[in-house]
Amino acid sequence: MLITKIENQIHLIPIDHACILPESLDDIYFEWFNWRQAKQPFGLLTLQFIAEIDIETDALILKKLGIQNKSIVYMKLASVLLKKGAAFGLTLFQIASLIVTYHCRRKNEPSQFQKLVEQANHQCQEKISIVEMFEKLVDELFSSKQLLV
Repeated sequence: MLITKIENQIHLIPIDHACILPESLDDIYFEWFNWRQAKQPFGLLTLQFIAEIDIETDALILKKLGIQNKSIVYMKLASVLLKKGAAFGLTLFQIASLIVTYHCRRKNEPSQFQKLVEQANHQCQEKISIVEMFEKLVDELFSSKQLLV
């Protein structure tokens, strides 16, 4: 995001948003994935900051900026995963490991994130949104002993 100041008002301008807010879950890459800092536990202030992220407000801002709806949905789902993962005690590396496809143990195997998104898409109904269903599936994953990161 490019931050500009026009008439004493700060504006965010998306640049290269296809990389930071993709419309597809293929070939997701985080430059910082293997940085030592990503493998450290979150500090208390960072955990508080993450917990206070307002996903719906962020989505409205992105919509006003002209970001495509599919990208906004993926942002919401990734934000849910970040918030739940941080609260569960995962590091940024562990959370990202659930998202990135190149980290999967078998070639061409979808990431855990992709599997959860697909499952949420199939299970959501008119009364429950994909974000709510995704949140439920993430809770189930974290409460099970099947989380391998």
